[in-house]
Amino acid sequence: MRTGAPTQCLHRPLEHIIMKAYLILIIAFLSTLSYSQVDSSIYASVCDEEEMGWTLEILPEVEGGLEAFRNWIAENNKLMNSSDTLVWEQFVAVQFWVDTTGTLKDIGVIRGIGAPYDYEAFRLVSNCPLKWTPGSIRGKKISVRYVIPVRFTDYEE
Repeated sequence: MRTGAPTQCLHRPLEHIIMKAYLILIIAFLSTLSYSQVDSSIYASVCDEEEMGWTLEILPEVEGGLEAFRNWIAENNKLMNSSDTLVWEQFVAVQFWVDTTGTLKDIGVIRGIGAPYDYEAFRLVSNCPLKWTPGSIRGKKISVRYVIPVRFTDYEE
């Protein structure tokens, strides 16, 4: 009678399954470690750690207010036409920084809808003659990031 052989055969496949499961868990863990390493060059450096989490006391302002800024963009938009029937309406999100002198810096499209519209939105924000006053925290002028939608509509002619 062979009583020991069948139980030995049954345990080996179970051992192999357990070993494979451990191996899969180890590989999965090691792969998450390699993906969790972040390229630090994509983040901006923070000069003063005490200012993290503080809200602005004074927001940057454009002369005439944001409504004047939007109106200037709408009036100078070369890709807008006007008629009776609206066909579509979309926007391009443009990001810029208002620096400590009130100058717009690092202007760029962060959500576009296509080449002519993206270029026009960039041109509009870059060439806007309105002056900005910088934002501040505790009396210290700081650079502040803005994102503004530049609206494009198309009407039937």
